[in-house]
Amino acid sequence: AANAQCNELFISEYVEGSGNNKALELYNPTGSPINLGEYRIIRYNNGSLTPADNEILLLPANASVPAFGVYVIVVNLTDPNGTGQTAPVAQDLQAKADTFLSNGCAPDQGNIRTMCFNGNDAITLEKNNAGVWQIVDIFGCIGEVPLNSAGGESPVAGWTDIPPFSSMPVGYDG
Repeated sequence: AANAQCNELFISEYVEGSGNNKALELYNPTGSPINLGEYRIIRYNNGSLTPADNEILLLPANASVPAFGVYVIVVNLTDPNGTGQTAPVAQDLQAKADTFLSNGCAPDQGNIRTMCFNGNDAITLEKNNAGVWQIVDIFGCIGEVPLNSAGGESPVAGWTDIPPFSSMPVGYDG
């Protein structure tokens, strides 16, 4: 039996549901709370090797993940006027949220679009160690665009749990 030592936050759930139901769950495997102020999340859009400025999301310095606990981030699609949502997120997902971050997905409105992933965007969780950002966890593969079962990128493609874990096998019918 092998036992890995896990002493850092990691992405324990990735939700890319229908519509705007997008969330990340961060898990703290340690016996002490971890402050989120030293972390950021980056989205690498559609196989990009470098993120755009609006794809880098600093996590709130005033929040922490409790020992052996989780912190759920849901895309923030609340109406700027405070009167609801511009594009609703399912009520059950809203109920699980510890915070709503990444203010909307319209690219032409100056939004932070980190949580606007769509199944083929790599996501990294990074920690600032003495001024140097280091990847502590990753979902997907930076620089890769996974393929669908027809061997193309569109309309539906994403990473899978089917070996080799990057693209859908040709002819796959989920």
